[in-house]
Amino acid sequence: MNLAGINLNLLVALEMLIEEANVTRAAEKFGLSQPAMSRTLRRLRALLGDPILMNTRHGLVPTPRARQVMPAVRRALELIRDTIEPRQPYDPLSATDTFNISWADIGQIGLLPSLLQRLKQEAPQVSFNFTFYGREGGQYAALESGEIDLAAEASRDVPLGFHAEHLFDTKYACIARQDHPRIGKRLTLKKFLELGHIRLPASGAVERQIDEILAQQSAQRRIVVTVPSYLPIPWLIVNSDLIATMPTLGIDMIVKYFPIKCYDPPIPLRPRLISIIWHERTHHEAKDRWLRKTILNIYRELDLKQAHVDNSTLFRRRERHKRDALCSSPSSQCLR
Repeated sequence: MNLAGINLNLLVALEMLIEEANVTRAAEKFGLSQPAMSRTLRRLRALLGDPILMNTRHGLVPTPRARQVMPAVRRALELIRDTIEPRQPYDPLSATDTFNISWADIGQIGLLPSLLQRLKQEAPQVSFNFTFYGREGGQYAALESGEIDLAAEASRDVPLGFHAEHLFDTKYACIARQDHPRIGKRLTLKKFLELGHIRLPASGAVERQIDEILAQQSAQRRIVVTVPSYLPIPWLIVNSDLIATMPTLGIDMIVKYFPIKCYDPPIPLRPRLISIIWHERTHHEAKDRWLRKTILNIYRELDLKQAHVDNSTLFRRRERHKRDALCSSPSSQCLR
């Protein structure tokens, strides 16, 4: 294809048409009349050999071809903008911004201590408002309207007009009080089924996993308390013989302040992918880039620390298994 005849404005118009899925709104955003944007759409259709937008019962929607080319178009336009637009660097040391973030309670437990330590050194006058918009698409509307700047989401797949970047994969562990009278060095499936559980509502991802796995084994755990969030669980654990299953990132922080012990779950639980998501309107903003980079770096550092702990634990287990194998040999002189 000869690119000499392609006007760069066509790519900008394509981006706006696909984002808005409405010719009139795209025209207003682009600064054209509606007839002029319609002519631009016809040129784009001829260029791509595709309708780009098609009529449905719910109005215009992008075609599969339009969705396919959109990420590449965005990257190309971003590279061009970064090349030709003079951007003021963001200075977190002197910044006084307030960021609004949607984050679940367990994520706040894992993130906030490290974030505050980082801010004390790098951005002492920056502040944060944390909230949580739930799982019913509320945070997408809040990101689009500007109510929040960033959110966590258990997916990489986001609607048009939004961006996502993988943050971490959350693993799960079971917790009980340190001096629990019925749990030894490990939590067996038998004890897991016998003991009373604290859980979140059944719609939670880990709760569904547990119930589905147990149902396949014709088993069921005993639910004693259902709570709306993870926050009350540590207090309930230390004052009872109940157990709970939680993301390990939150547990790492909780065990620093509560006499709680964690155990590998006696059933295989899949990790859950967590991403940060943001709206296109903040994609190029220097302050928002700093925010995303800061949070990504914090979680990467936490992940490296956790990997070091996991590897050290694995090494100790391997050494213990070697020793046990040696000591079980008839010729072994090992003293226990």
